Amino acid sequence: LYIVGDLHGDFRALQKILDHFGMPDIRTAYLFNGDIVDRGKQSIECLTFLLAMKLDYPHRVFIARGNHECRRANSHYGFMAECNLKYGNEEGEIVFELANQAMEALPLAHTVADRVFIVHGGLPRKRNFMVSDLDTIERGTSIPEKACLLSDILWSDPRNYKGIRDSYRGSGVLFGQDVTEAFLKRNNLKLIIRSHEVDYGGNGFQSWHDGKCITVF
Repeated sequence: LYIVGDLHGDFRALQKILDHFGMPDIRTAYLFNGDIVDRGKQSIECLTFLLAMKLDYPHRVFIARGNHECRRANSHYGFMAECNLKYGNEEGEIVFELANQAMEALPLAHTVADRVFIVHGGLPRKRNFMVSDLDTIERGTSIPEKACLLSDILWSDPRNYKGIRDSYRGSGVLFGQDVTEAFLKRNNLKLIIRSHEVDYGGNGFQSWHDGKCITVF
């Protein structure tokens, strides 16, 4: 299973990944971990290609929701403008609306082999958070600006200190190693994989919390 972090409308990056690892088949599966659209110039191409792959390989392609799979975000960071540019204002509005209906229906997290928890952002401020708590969030729900479980798991980031603090992003929280370890123990898991945050070291991934939380971007 290849886990791909934020594409952000970079269709050439998507092509490069598929060229390197191969298209989905009996031995190859992909999980695209949110933030498919915005920032780049080919968000529509990225989104439609992934949805087409999902239809063609429903059990080998998985797509998670990120914080940009939200009208509030993608109205301001490029996706709406791209729809209008490529389809015209009237048709672009229809494409934008249908795309957001699809993106808001995406799952919020995945577990792999009952050992790995994969989510776009990170852990929430909710005490004693269980993976099953995500079942209380109705699909198709817009991400609110106020603090809540939905906003937290799509906006939060790990940091190297204890506890939970407010995030500089204005949404989500910053969570420490003790929070990660308690969550993994409580849910009988071994690892968190998340995206959401660029690695300025140029490796495309970053290890946190003694390797118990890994960022893939």
